[in-house]
Amino acid sequence: MKRVFIILFLIFFTFSCSKEEKIIIKKDPSGTTHQGVKIIQTSFQNTELIIAGSPDKNFIISFENVKVNGAYPEFTVIQDSLPVIMKDEYNGRWNILGEALSGPAKGTKLIPTNSMMGYWFSFGAFFPGMELFDGDPVDVNVVNEISEGWLINKNMVYAGSVESDAIPALDNPVHIQYKERNFLNGFFVKDDDLVLGIYQNGQAIAYPVNILNWHESVNDLAGDVPITISYCPLTGTAVSWNRKINNTETTFGVSGLLYNSNLILYDRETRSFWSQMLMKCVRGDLIGRKAGTTRVLETTWKTWKTIFPETDVLSTNTGYDRNYEEYPFEDYRTNNDLIGYPLVYDDSRVPRKERVHAIFIGGKAMVFRFSSFYL
Repeated sequence: MKRVFIILFLIFFTFSCSKEEKIIIKKDPSGTTHQGVKIIQTSFQNTELIIAGSPDKNFIISFENVKVNGAYPEFTVIQDSLPVIMKDEYNGRWNILGEALSGPAKGTKLIPTNSMMGYWFSFGAFFPGMELFDGDPVDVNVVNEISEGWLINKNMVYAGSVESDAIPALDNPVHIQYKERNFLNGFFVKDDDLVLGIYQNGQAIAYPVNILNWHESVNDLAGDVPITISYCPLTGTAVSWNRKINNTETTFGVSGLLYNSNLILYDRETRSFWSQMLMKCVRGDLIGRKAGTTRVLETTWKTWKTIFPETDVLSTNTGYDRNYEEYPFEDYRTNNDLIGYPLVYDDSRVPRKERVHAIFIGGKAMVFRFSSFYL
């Protein structure tokens, strides 16, 4: 009976009052500690990649490598020096944004990949047979026909709520400057809480996932750039994109529709539908238009504030009566058996709700697990 209730709960997006569970990164069976950062240099789709990750500091971030003096730099990790995470063979220091701070390459910037964190099953559904770093390949043949007037199969689009904006997006959100907080009271974001962090034109902003679970879309300004932060609790994926389309600034709301359990937004200017994970318009006047994206770093609040101690933070003063200390979907993010909506493909190589990092190049995906970054 409880299972039936949970499924109905997901279908109609009602809110429950269960205490939020901590996200746990699985350790390997040896019981050894895995403190610090690890660097992986590899190639995918003829692109040289640099991936930095840390189970302890709870982040994975990736870049396309760039040539310096005609050759790709070779990197080694630097521990306990955030935001600096690595050095090149000339002892030049590079930070977590991919910027060379010293050495012959000073001023050089690595190219951010088109990538995001999320639950394993979500990437498997959008990219059947995707490549898993250090994993076995699979041969998958999935027939998923495109529907007329859509860029996706409309038969795989489901209504998660009875109407658009049943989950209210945040417009003109309030920020708190962390350095000006009340030092006598504990801060409302806890060290182990996940945040989505962006850094745009000198401004750092952290968006607590505990707030985004209830709103899914935030229309904001970051470094005077109009952006939308979108977060899908059902796939655990986050995207930040530019709200200026066709030289017209718009805002995005939550349509209530889902594809592969993933959020579909709509822009309020044309009411076209946008797939969050595909990062493009899939139906409407802007069909086929891609969104300009901004790098999102998903990590714990402890790590983010270490990197950006002067960060702004999205406030709980949203204008809505929500208990942001509560997780609204019961055991959804820890229950691997619970998927609310049908998937194009269900990849069983990794537990469905394991948080992973996916890189997208040329319509294909490569996925990295936190276990690949154990020291």
